[in-house]
Amino acid sequence: MLDKFLEALYLGGEGLAAARYALYGTAFVLELVTRSPLVLPLSKAALKGFKTLCPESTRDPPPWEAIFLLAMSLVTGKLVRVNVLVAILVLLAFDCYLRPSEALNLRKQDVTAPRSGTRNCSWSLVIAPQGGAPAKNRQFDAGVVVGGSGRDFVAIVLEALYLRTAAGSLLFEGMSLSVLESVFRSRRAALGFNDLTLVPHGLRHAGPSHDFHYNQVGLPALQARGRWLSADSVRRYAKPAMLLRQLAKVSAADLDRFNRFSNSQLSDRIVSSLKKV
Repeated sequence: MLDKFLEALYLGGEGLAAARYALYGTAFVLELVTRSPLVLPLSKAALKGFKTLCPESTRDPPPWEAIFLLAMSLVTGKLVRVNVLVAILVLLAFDCYLRPSEALNLRKQDVTAPRSGTRNCSWSLVIAPQGGAPAKNRQFDAGVVVGGSGRDFVAIVLEALYLRTAAGSLLFEGMSLSVLESVFRSRRAALGFNDLTLVPHGLRHAGPSHDFHYNQVGLPALQARGRWLSADSVRRYAKPAMLLRQLAKVSAADLDRFNRFSNSQLSDRIVSSLKKV
Protein backbone atom coordinates (compact mmCIF):
# COMPACT_ATOMS: atom_id res chain seq x y z
CA MET A 1 0.00 0.00 0.00
CA LEU A 2 2.82 2.39 0.85
CA ASP A 3 4.60 1.47 -2.39
CA LYS A 4 1.45 2.42 -4.35
CA PHE A 5 1.09 5.61 -2.33
CA LEU A 6 4.64 6.72 -3.17
CA GLU A 7 3.89 6.07 -6.83
CA ALA A 8 0.77 8.22 -6.54
CA LEU A 9 2.81 11.00 -4.93
CA TYR A 10 5.25 10.96 -7.83
CA LEU A 11 2.52 10.95 -10.46
CA GLY A 12 0.83 13.78 -8.59
CA GLY A 13 3.93 15.94 -8.92
CA GLU A 14 5.02 15.88 -5.27
CA GLY A 15 8.68 16.33 -4.37
CA LEU A 16 11.06 13.77 -2.90
CA ALA A 17 10.60 15.19 0.60
CA ALA A 18 6.92 14.17 0.63
CA ALA A 19 7.84 10.58 -0.29
CA ARG A 20 10.57 10.44 2.33
CA TYR A 21 8.23 11.76 5.04
CA ALA A 22 5.62 9.19 4.05
CA LEU A 23 8.05 6.28 4.35
CA TYR A 24 9.92 7.30 7.48
CA GLY A 25 6.85 8.76 9.16
CA THR A 26 5.06 5.43 8.70
CA ALA A 27 8.07 3.54 10.04
CA PHE A 28 8.21 5.84 13.07
CA VAL A 29 4.53 5.41 13.91
CA LEU A 30 4.78 1.63 13.56
CA GLU A 31 8.06 1.59 15.55
CA LEU A 32 9.97 -0.07 12.71
CA VAL A 33 13.75 0.06 12.23
CA THR A 34 13.96 1.46 8.71
CA ARG A 35 17.68 0.74 8.34
CA SER A 36 16.96 -2.99 8.34
CA PRO A 37 16.87 -4.37 4.77
CA LEU A 38 13.96 -6.61 5.79
CA VAL A 39 11.63 -3.73 6.65
CA LEU A 40 9.43 -2.19 3.92
CA PRO A 41 11.71 -3.29 1.04
CA LEU A 42 9.20 -2.41 -1.71
CA SER A 43 8.68 1.06 -0.27
CA LYS A 44 12.41 1.65 -0.01
CA ALA A 45 12.85 0.58 -3.62
CA ALA A 46 10.04 2.98 -4.58
CA LEU A 47 11.76 5.81 -2.70
CA LYS A 48 15.05 5.05 -4.46
CA GLY A 49 13.28 5.19 -7.82
CA PHE A 50 11.55 8.42 -6.77
CA LYS A 51 14.96 9.95 -5.99
CA THR A 52 16.35 8.87 -9.38
CA LEU A 53 13.42 10.30 -11.34
CA CYS A 54 12.86 13.34 -9.17
CA PRO A 55 16.14 14.29 -7.42
CA GLU A 56 15.93 16.68 -4.53
CA SER A 57 17.30 20.15 -5.21
CA THR A 58 20.35 21.32 -3.26
CA ARG A 59 20.03 24.49 -1.22
CA ASP A 60 22.61 27.20 -1.49
CA PRO A 61 24.79 27.26 1.66
CA PRO A 62 24.40 30.38 3.84
CA PRO A 63 27.48 32.66 3.92
CA TRP A 64 29.68 33.06 6.98
CA GLU A 65 28.90 36.79 7.09
CA ALA A 66 25.20 36.10 7.76
CA ILE A 67 26.01 33.32 10.23
CA PHE A 68 28.36 35.64 12.11
CA LEU A 69 25.74 38.41 12.32
CA LEU A 70 23.11 35.94 13.53
CA ALA A 71 25.41 34.69 16.30
CA MET A 72 26.36 38.24 17.28
CA SER A 73 22.70 39.28 17.47
CA LEU A 74 22.00 36.44 19.90
CA VAL A 75 24.43 37.87 22.46
CA THR A 76 23.61 41.55 21.96
CA GLY A 77 21.16 43.40 24.18
CA LYS A 78 19.03 41.52 26.69
CA LEU A 79 20.59 38.11 27.30
CA VAL A 80 18.58 34.89 27.30
CA ARG A 81 20.32 31.60 28.08
CA VAL A 82 18.83 29.73 25.12
CA ASN A 83 20.06 32.42 22.74
CA VAL A 84 23.59 32.20 24.12
CA LEU A 85 23.54 28.41 23.68
CA VAL A 86 22.29 28.78 20.11
CA ALA A 87 25.13 31.21 19.37
CA ILE A 88 27.63 28.60 20.58
CA LEU A 89 25.93 25.81 18.63
CA VAL A 90 26.00 27.94 15.49
CA LEU A 91 29.79 28.38 15.66
CA LEU A 92 30.42 24.74 16.56
CA ALA A 93 28.18 23.37 13.80
CA PHE A 94 29.72 25.67 11.19
CA ASP A 95 33.27 24.82 12.20
CA CYS A 96 32.83 21.05 12.60
CA TYR A 97 30.28 20.51 9.80
CA LEU A 98 27.72 19.19 12.28
CA ARG A 99 24.13 18.25 11.64
CA PRO A 100 21.74 19.86 14.16
CA SER A 101 21.04 16.46 15.75
CA GLU A 102 24.76 15.76 16.14
CA ALA A 103 25.29 19.05 17.96
CA LEU A 104 22.21 18.69 20.16
CA ASN A 105 23.23 15.17 21.23
CA LEU A 106 26.75 16.14 22.35
CA ARG A 107 27.49 15.38 26.00
CA LYS A 108 30.35 16.59 28.11
CA GLN A 109 32.08 13.21 27.87
CA ASP A 110 32.03 13.51 24.06
CA VAL A 111 34.41 16.47 24.32
CA THR A 112 38.14 15.93 24.80
CA ALA A 113 40.07 18.81 26.32
CA PRO A 114 43.74 19.42 25.44
CA ARG A 115 46.25 17.90 27.84
CA SER A 116 48.73 20.33 29.32
CA GLY A 117 52.32 19.68 28.31
CA THR A 118 51.42 18.05 24.99
CA ARG A 119 52.21 19.50 21.57
CA ASN A 120 49.67 20.34 18.90
CA CYS A 121 46.82 19.10 21.05
CA SER A 122 43.39 20.61 20.39
CA TRP A 123 39.82 20.42 21.59
CA SER A 124 37.97 17.63 19.82
CA LEU A 125 34.54 16.01 19.60
CA VAL A 126 33.39 12.41 19.26
CA ILE A 127 30.28 12.17 17.11
CA ALA A 128 27.86 9.29 17.75
CA PRO A 129 29.89 7.51 20.46
CA GLN A 130 29.64 3.74 20.75
CA GLY A 131 26.72 2.67 22.92
CA GLY A 132 24.27 5.20 21.53
CA ALA A 133 22.65 5.69 18.15
CA PRO A 134 24.92 5.66 15.08
CA ALA A 135 25.41 8.72 12.91
CA LYS A 136 23.47 9.13 9.68
CA ASN A 137 26.26 7.27 7.87
CA ARG A 138 25.74 4.36 10.33
CA GLN A 139 29.20 4.91 11.85
CA PHE A 140 30.20 5.28 15.50
CA ASP A 141 32.96 7.26 17.19
CA ALA A 142 33.72 9.72 14.41
CA GLY A 143 36.16 12.35 15.65
CA VAL A 144 36.58 15.96 14.62
CA VAL A 145 39.08 18.55 15.83
CA VAL A 146 37.55 21.88 16.80
CA GLY A 147 38.98 25.03 15.25
CA GLY A 148 39.48 24.03 11.64
CA SER A 149 41.16 26.40 9.16
CA GLY A 150 42.46 28.64 11.91
CA ARG A 151 39.15 29.11 13.74
CA ASP A 152 40.71 29.05 17.20
CA PHE A 153 37.95 31.30 18.51
CA VAL A 154 35.48 28.39 18.26
CA ALA A 155 37.63 26.31 20.61
CA ILE A 156 37.63 29.20 23.09
CA VAL A 157 33.82 29.25 23.09
CA LEU A 158 33.64 25.45 23.43
CA GLU A 159 35.99 25.55 26.42
CA ALA A 160 33.75 28.08 28.18
CA LEU A 161 30.69 25.88 27.63
CA TYR A 162 32.56 22.70 28.61
CA LEU A 163 33.64 24.16 31.94
CA ARG A 164 30.07 25.19 32.78
CA THR A 165 28.52 21.82 31.85
CA ALA A 166 27.95 19.22 34.56
CA ALA A 167 29.48 15.76 34.14
CA GLY A 168 27.26 13.46 32.09
CA SER A 169 25.06 16.34 30.88
CA LEU A 170 24.27 17.50 27.37
CA LEU A 171 26.28 20.51 26.25
CA PHE A 172 23.07 22.13 25.04
CA GLU A 173 20.86 20.98 27.91
CA GLY A 174 17.18 21.81 27.49
CA MET A 175 17.42 22.65 23.80
CA SER A 176 15.56 20.78 21.06
CA LEU A 177 15.44 21.00 17.28
CA SER A 178 12.11 22.81 17.42
CA VAL A 179 13.58 25.43 19.79
CA LEU A 180 16.62 25.83 17.54
CA GLU A 181 14.45 26.28 14.46
CA SER A 182 12.24 28.78 16.29
CA VAL A 183 15.25 30.91 17.26
CA PHE A 184 16.51 30.84 13.68
CA ARG A 185 13.11 31.92 12.31
CA SER A 186 12.80 34.85 14.69
CA ARG A 187 16.39 35.99 14.10
CA ARG A 188 16.08 35.72 10.32
CA ALA A 189 13.06 38.00 10.45
CA ALA A 190 14.69 40.45 12.87
CA LEU A 191 17.85 40.68 10.76
CA GLY A 192 16.01 40.86 7.44
CA PHE A 193 17.60 37.61 6.25
CA ASN A 194 14.42 35.89 5.07
CA ASP A 195 15.83 35.60 1.54
CA LEU A 196 18.81 33.62 2.81
CA THR A 197 19.00 29.85 3.36
CA LEU A 198 19.86 30.47 7.01
CA VAL A 199 18.44 27.36 8.70
CA PRO A 200 20.01 25.03 11.29
CA HIS A 201 20.87 22.29 8.79
CA GLY A 202 22.44 24.88 6.50
CA LEU A 203 25.36 25.12 8.94
CA ARG A 204 26.34 21.57 7.96
CA HIS A 205 26.83 22.79 4.36
CA ALA A 206 28.09 26.30 5.09
CA GLY A 207 31.34 25.20 6.75
CA PRO A 208 32.69 23.00 3.93
CA SER A 209 31.50 25.43 1.23
CA HIS A 210 33.29 28.27 2.99
CA ASP A 211 36.48 26.27 3.58
CA PHE A 212 36.64 25.06 -0.03
CA HIS A 213 36.27 28.54 -1.49
CA TYR A 214 38.08 30.79 0.99
CA ASN A 215 40.55 28.49 2.72
CA GLN A 216 41.36 26.33 -0.32
CA VAL A 217 40.66 23.08 1.53
CA GLY A 218 40.57 20.12 -0.85
CA LEU A 219 37.62 17.77 -1.20
CA PRO A 220 39.37 14.78 0.49
CA ALA A 221 40.00 16.91 3.59
CA LEU A 222 36.39 18.14 3.55
CA GLN A 223 35.15 14.57 3.26
CA ALA A 224 37.22 13.45 6.24
CA ARG A 225 36.16 16.39 8.41
CA GLY A 226 32.50 16.07 7.43
CA ARG A 227 32.52 12.28 7.86
CA TRP A 228 30.92 11.61 4.46
CA LEU A 229 31.43 8.04 3.26
CA SER A 230 31.02 8.88 -0.42
CA ALA A 231 33.11 11.33 -2.42
CA ASP A 232 29.98 12.09 -4.47
CA SER A 233 28.40 13.65 -1.38
CA VAL A 234 31.26 16.16 -1.12
CA ARG A 235 31.39 17.35 -4.73
CA ARG A 236 28.49 19.73 -4.10
CA TYR A 237 30.90 21.91 -2.11
CA ALA A 238 33.10 22.47 -5.15
CA LYS A 239 30.48 24.94 -6.39
CA PRO A 240 31.48 28.30 -4.89
CA ALA A 241 29.00 30.19 -7.08
CA MET A 242 26.18 28.82 -4.91
CA LEU A 243 27.80 30.32 -1.82
CA LEU A 244 28.49 33.62 -3.57
CA ARG A 245 24.89 33.77 -4.81
CA GLN A 246 23.76 33.81 -1.18
CA LEU A 247 26.42 36.34 -0.21
CA ALA A 248 25.13 38.68 -2.93
CA LYS A 249 21.82 38.83 -1.02
CA VAL A 250 23.51 40.31 2.08
CA SER A 251 23.09 44.07 2.05
CA ALA A 252 26.00 46.51 1.98
CA ALA A 253 24.94 47.80 5.39
CA ASP A 254 25.08 44.28 6.88
CA LEU A 255 28.46 43.64 5.30
CA ASP A 256 29.68 46.88 6.83
CA ARG A 257 28.43 45.72 10.26
CA PHE A 258 30.19 42.40 9.76
CA ASN A 259 33.47 44.11 8.88
CA ARG A 260 33.37 46.21 12.05
CA PHE A 261 33.74 43.11 14.22
CA SER A 262 36.41 40.44 14.49
CA ASN A 263 36.03 36.75 15.25
CA SER A 264 37.70 37.26 18.62
CA GLN A 265 35.18 39.98 19.51
CA LEU A 266 32.36 37.56 18.82
CA SER A 267 33.92 34.79 20.92
CA ASP A 268 34.68 37.21 23.78
CA ARG A 269 31.10 38.43 23.79
CA ILE A 270 29.73 34.87 23.81
CA VAL A 271 32.02 33.81 26.67
CA SER A 272 31.09 36.84 28.77
CA SER A 273 27.38 36.33 28.01
CA LEU A 274 27.60 32.68 29.06
CA LYS A 275 28.92 33.74 32.46
CA LYS A 276 25.96 36.10 32.93
CA VAL A 277 23.21 33.59 32.16
